[in-house]
Amino acid sequence: PALHLFAVGVGDYQTNDLDDLEYAAKDARDFIDVVSGLNTEMYSGIKSMTLIDRQATTVGIKRELSNLVSNVQQGDVVMVYFSGHGVMEAGETYFISSDASAAEYFNGVDFDFIKKRLKMMVEDKKCRVILFMDTCHSGAMYGAKGAVKDFTMTVPGLVGFYSSAESQQSVESSKRKNGVFTHAVISGLKGAAANKAGEITLNALEEYVKKQVKAETDNRQDSITENPLGDAVLFRVK
Repeated sequence: PALHLFAVGVGDYQTNDLDDLEYAAKDARDFIDVVSGLNTEMYSGIKSMTLIDRQATTVGIKRELSNLVSNVQQGDVVMVYFSGHGVMEAGETYFISSDASAAEYFNGVDFDFIKKRLKMMVEDKKCRVILFMDTCHSGAMYGAKGAVKDFTMTVPGLVGFYSSAESQQSVESSKRKNGVFTHAVISGLKGAAANKAGEITLNALEEYVKKQVKAETDNRQDSITENPLGDAVLFRVK
């Protein structure tokens, strides 16, 4: 299978009612750079798309995510990554694009839109899809209204790594110069989560990320993983 990477990082917002995030854009770049530099011999090739700050408008994100759905082939592996502000209101959860705002969060990207595109890749293209979300309230994508439980139980190819529980903030680290969750993910992928056979597996990555996030935040942030797929090898350490 081919490996497709899609990363969005928004820290520079057009509105003044949201605090800019220092490392969100860097998070997205680092995710792409780290994964692109791994041993990808398991894959026939690698394709990537990154949307950073002012590129990451609502229309831009929706357009490129829809293009990704069109471009993947049967059986490919897809890694989708988001870093930025998330907002939850009246049971609805949104990723705040660069041209949305806290006051008009509904102009951002509804998590339901993201989930539907992932579902299309899993069900229609039989892809293995892995989602990483470093946003506040990212756990709401897992639990809000039971939507994700129903969604993932019927779409067994989707794996989700979420930076924090529904009611928690997702912390940035000036020491790591990344979001705490993102730093754990990329460190694990680079080899810190490797098993004795030198493999980075889904289960090993989950265990490593959860442990690191709790340690780095003094137990104030809990990473959540939804993995109905079971264990699988993602990469082998060079």
